[in-house]
Amino acid sequence: VVRGGAFFGSKILLYNPIRMLILQGSFQRVPSIQIEAALGSNLNHGFLSVDIMKMCRQIERLDWIDKAEVRRIWPDTLKIELTEHRAVARWGKEGLLNIHGELFTENARHTFPELPQLTGPDGREKEIANYYLSVHGLLAQANLQMQRLSMDDRGAIRLFLEDGQEIRLGQDGVTERLERFFTIVAPTLASKFARVRYVDLRYTNGFAVGWLPEVVAPQVAQIQAVADSG
Repeated sequence: VVRGGAFFGSKILLYNPIRMLILQGSFQRVPSIQIEAALGSNLNHGFLSVDIMKMCRQIERLDWIDKAEVRRIWPDTLKIELTEHRAVARWGKEGLLNIHGELFTENARHTFPELPQLTGPDGREKEIANYYLSVHGLLAQANLQMQRLSMDDRGAIRLFLEDGQEIRLGQDGVTERLERFFTIVAPTLASKFARVRYVDLRYTNGFAVGWLPEVVAPQVAQIQAVADSG
């Protein structure tokens, strides 16, 4: 009798409906209604019979969700803890990259103009993002800010700064060339960096600098009014 009762009771609990859903975490980009929609018919399963791992996978397919963890709270509640991706750069026209260099959405609803834009061949997003992640802190220390980083089809890297300067790094020895820029070029040109148009680091032991033309103040002609003597 005891065994039968225990079996019968556990069977009831298996199909006991989910009555409450708790969402927790620092998420701002994904509305709760979108999460519920992603779960779909899962919420119609019983408290014990619902596939929690499947629920996690479905939530993590949403663009902004980095990680989801679902756990049961007795007797009828599911608690979902969410972590959103943190966007650090734009990719192409509408994509966004996270702090791991992963392209987590290709169709961002907002443009995020404050983020630098990264461009390059498909499939090399993470490599390009790693270049950006390795350099943006060093740029900040040098009071410089990146606007864009691009890689062409040959793998050559170029940086474009907020004030219009272009840093040409090429495709080989990029790490060493970046080190040369921060240890030699940036300190040497600091006082006149506003006049720099580009820095070309594609040399074995040196660099070339292209300059903007000097702005010469226009001469103002002095006009002397002559009184009419008549």
